[in-house]
Formats: sequence, C-alpha cells, structure tokens
Amino acid sequence: MAHHPQAGRTPTLLDQRLARAAAKLATRGVTRPRDFLLKDPRSPIFREGLSEDVVARLRAQAADSLACPLVAGDEAFDEERERQAFLSTGCPGIDELLDGGCVVGEMTEFTGAPATGKTQLAFFTAITTVAADPLATVLYIDSSNSFSPARISELFCDSDRFEFARTPEMGAAFILSRIKCVKCFDACELLDALQDVDQKLSDQSDSFLSRLKFVVVDSVGALFSPLVGFGQTRGYVMMMTVGHMLKDMALRHRFAVLTINYAVQSDFNGSNHNNSRRSLQTPRTTTKPALGTSWSFVPNVRLLFSAPPDDDDDDGAAPAAAGSESQNSAQIHSYENSKGMIMALAKRRVVVGNSHRKFVQGERTLYLGAHEIMSFPSNDDESPPAN
Repeated sequence: MAHHPQAGRTPTLLDQRLARAAAKLATRGVTRPRDFLLKDPRSPIFREGLSEDVVARLRAQAADSLACPLVAGDEAFDEERERQAFLSTGCPGIDELLDGGCVVGEMTEFTGAPATGKTQLAFFTAITTVAADPLATVLYIDSSNSFSPARISELFCDSDRFEFARTPEMGAAFILSRIKCVKCFDACELLDALQDVDQKLSDQSDSFLSRLKFVVVDSVGALFSPLVGFGQTRGYVMMMTVGHMLKDMALRHRFAVLTINYAVQSDFNGSNHNNSRRSLQTPRTTTKPALGTSWSFVPNVRLLFSAPPDDDDDDGAAPAAAGSESQNSAQIHSYENSKGMIMALAKRRVVVGNSHRKFVQGERTLYLGAHEIMSFPSNDDESPPAN
C-alpha cells in the first residue's frame, strides 16, 4: 500500500512520514488497502516502529480509497446510457426497434422460422460494422453451414445502404478480410472455441481478435436443441454456461453478441369464449423460439421474425421507388436500386419478444430481397429513398 499526496501539492513532512510507514508495512506483507483494513490494528505489524497517529491516518486513507461514491439513481442511469455503444444493423427501422442497435457488452437474439431474414440481417450488421469502422473485426461462429462469403459480397456490392462505403480501398474483398468464420457443429467445440477466444483477447496475442467488435453465433438452436429436454440436466448446464460466458466476454472485452435461433411449432387449442366451437375443432398453430424458457432469460433483447399471414392488411405503403412495380401478391414487392437492378422484396414482420431494456418494444416491417434488406423507422412512410 503506497501513500500518494494530492496532485499539485508539495509533499510535507507528514506525507514523507506516511510514505515511509507505507513502505515499512509493504515489507511486512501489507501491500493493498484491503489488506490494511482486514488486519487487527493491535497486531504487532502496526505496533513496531509506527505511531498510533500514523497508523490511524493510513487507515483513513485506505478506507477512503475503497469507498464507493454515492450517486443518485437517475444520474447513474443517465451516465450508463451515455456510456453505452451501439452497432447499427444497417436498417434504420430495426435500429429504432432496438433503441439504437446491438448494444456493445450485451447479447441480442434473432429468432424465427426459416427464410424470415435472420441470417441476412446478421450479414448486414456485420458488413455495417466493418463499413463504419475499417479496423473493426467480426467473428462468425457457424454451426449450420449458413455462412456465405458470396452472399456477403453481393449484399455489400449491390445494396444501396453501402453505396457510401464502396471505394477502391474498401471493396468486397476487404470486407470479407475483416470477417472470420469458425465452424462449430458441437456444443463442446463451441465452448472450447470461446475459451480460446477469451484467452487470446485477455493476452492480446491475436491481432485480428484484438479489434473484435461483433460476434455472431448461428445458430444456438442447432447446437443445443439435441442436448436439452426432459431429464437432460447436463445439456441445460452447458447451454447456460455458454450463454453466460458469451455475455461475460462481451462485457469484459467490449463487443456485441448476436445469437440466431430458430422457431419450433407450438400447437394449442384457443380459449376465446366467442369462438369456442372453432377453437375446439381446429387447433391453432403458432411458433415459439427453440431452447425453452431457461434460454429466454439469457439474451438481453430478443427479436421474433415471421412472415405476415396471407390475409394481413398491407399496413403502410409498399416500398416503391421510381420505376418499381407492385406484384400481385400483397406480400411481394419490387424495388429498383441505384444500379437499375429490379429485385423482389418479401415482407416480413419483426417484433420484440422480450427485453431487459425498457425502451426496446414495438414492431417493425422488414423487406427482404436477394441483394437488399430494408426496414424503416415508425415515422417514415416506409418507402425507400428515391433514386
């Protein structure tokens, strides 16, 4: 334990006495303020060669150094909000739904049926992260063979969202060089991979990982669904261990985590009193995220992706730019980008399933195409910018 006089003040004789006393205590094994406070003040360590006044002053300084300052709750909340950093998904509507984007230090989950845009939005977020910060890196942990460099290249080269970022220095090859894919088809492999990444981040021994800003696990459902169920205690333990390890690493090493999960069917009989005959005759089918209730408490924010029902009203104008035409189906639209490419856009719905953050709530519409993905803020007319 060392004594430090206040900055900008000339050390006095008392400061010199305290410094000598602290150095003497260090030779006796008292090196930290915590050690000083835990020792019995009547111990010979403090009585030999040290006055009671000096010991009392050192004890007061040790207590002050460990004291937690009192901060009002609203001030602490405002400071935490200002400290939070966000990674944009590249879709303003989804960013608004997430109250800014994927939070650095937290876990976000996309869950839903196949072909609802989960993996494509994950690619979009990874590209946006690198486009916004060319030094940033992305780690994509693939357990379902969904990682596609060709798909990422198409999105970057053809999407209007990245027109500002396409330069001779920043092309598709550069974007892909900042995204590393790790194949994991087993939960034990995932645990080993995360431990290896954690060790390298702590040691700063890997130049790629030292700039890590975004980690994607696609998909947690494929990894853990075979391990969880009635009586499979070890599977639940491993699943929760991986979940808490991801969140702990994200918080300590300051990166954002995105997990992708699939949905499973849940059949139940409706209980609507006004439609009791129909509910008894026809079971209503819905979907729910895989991995059960235990996993639902792990992500800080969970977004549910789904295709609107066929009879869904077309709320909001369909995205149509100059030269675009609507298809016959209410769920399929066409869009002409800045390159003159006309692509079909399928309408998807994104809602907040559960959230640890009170500002994250609501629903947005996602438009999904072969080379584009779009979502607009709630106060927008849901039309892409004119070309």
